Amino acid sequence: MAREIGGSQYLSDANLKGYWKLEDVNDSGPNGYTLTNNNTCTFSAGKFNNAVNVASTGSKYLSRSNASGISNIIISGAQTFLAWVYSSSTPE
Repeated sequence: MAREIGGSQYLSDANLKGYWKLEDVNDSGPNGYTLTNNNTCTFSAGKFNNAVNVASTGSKYLSRSNASGISNIIISGAQTFLAWVYSSSTPE
């Protein structure tokens, strides 16, 4: 069952490492991990507020730098990832 975690007790869960709405590069979770915008991803109107647009080239992406000193965001064990994706076209 999917739930919106914004403003809920899940944002204060000690196991939550990052929560990016992708309305911008900011982390909405308790740790404040800002993403790096590589090759100028744009943010524009989405279904709910803004959304990141990585269309037109595969070289646009958002990342979190390993050099930023963040040691408690190492991915290991069971993980949960959620993304809403809108495709304006489908490959033939």
